Amino acid sequence: MLTSTPTKEKKKNSSANKQNRSNVAGTLKRNPKYELKKDELIQLLGRFEAELQAKDIALAALKSEKVKTLLSNARFGRLSCQTDPYAALLRDSELVKEDVLNEQIPMKNAYETQLVQLEELIIQQRKQVHALKFALDDAQQKYALLVQELENEKKEKVRLQAFQNQLLITQEEKFQLRNEVIIS
Repeated sequence: MLTSTPTKEKKKNSSANKQNRSNVAGTLKRNPKYELKKDELIQLLGRFEAELQAKDIALAALKSEKVKTLLSNARFGRLSCQTDPYAALLRDSELVKEDVLNEQIPMKNAYETQLVQLEELIIQQRKQVHALKFALDDAQQKYALLVQELENEKKEKVRLQAFQNQLLITQEEKFQLRNEVIIS
């Protein structure tokens, strides 16, 4: 260890100092192994853009899922204005006339379209109820006519049965009288 000469140590120290200086000044110098070619930069830029698009798609999917859950909660009455902070923020933003949340406008539009669809469904159902009432009244009238016809046929059948019974009785009396006349 004592075999090294002072000049060698100075050279080692000076080369270490140069390396430290290059590390300190490394921000000014570029390392040749990190320099990328134009094709590689374009490919890297394409990958970054793809990642950004994927993140945008994921954010849009999350937003639509949130709107869907809020709409389903509101539809089934699980959305409570007192306990839901999102609903409280919407209520407060309407009072102050500020758009606190960016999702407020699409949610209002979704509620409005849902309301329009429900109103159209109500109108359609009312038309259907009216048509069904008309059909039911018509069927009841036909039923009443059929019952009346059946009653008339029943009375006619009873009258014919009575007439046949009377006819049979008279024929039997006729035969008895004939037999009496023949016997006497």
